[in-house]
Amino acid sequence: MKPLLLPLFLLWTAALSAQALQPDAVLTEMHKRLASSEKRTYHNPVVFIGEITKLGAVFQGVCKSGVNQEVEFTISRVLWGDHSEPVLRTGYINCTRQPLPSPPFTLHAKVIVYCEQARSAKCLAPVAFTDDRLHTVESWIAAIPHH
Repeated sequence: MKPLLLPLFLLWTAALSAQALQPDAVLTEMHKRLASSEKRTYHNPVVFIGEITKLGAVFQGVCKSGVNQEVEFTISRVLWGDHSEPVLRTGYINCTRQPLPSPPFTLHAKVIVYCEQARSAKCLAPVAFTDDRLHTVESWIAAIPHH
């Protein structure tokens, strides 16, 4: 039985590490998209500070294709782009039969979110709000030409 313990321990610690790095990975992707003139021009991005005000029902069937769990954000401040409504609704593929992971999908959490609004809102995972993260995102936005 001992030979099995090490691989299980390594899988468990890798999963914990992936969760710990996730906000940084989302921020890196957000930065990449904000730096892309194509994304800014054709995908109608919006970056905002908001609160997760609703998490939709979790699909309990068998997923034959990606099934979205609805998430509703109430926007308190738009950092980049345009979104005139106070609420933005989107969906995240979730075929786990479990709620979306919390964090970052924590009801009433204050978050920073990047969405593209080409046809419907498609958003990166929310990132928990901190002053440091806000300053980082604001510095990226300040560096965008013709902002």
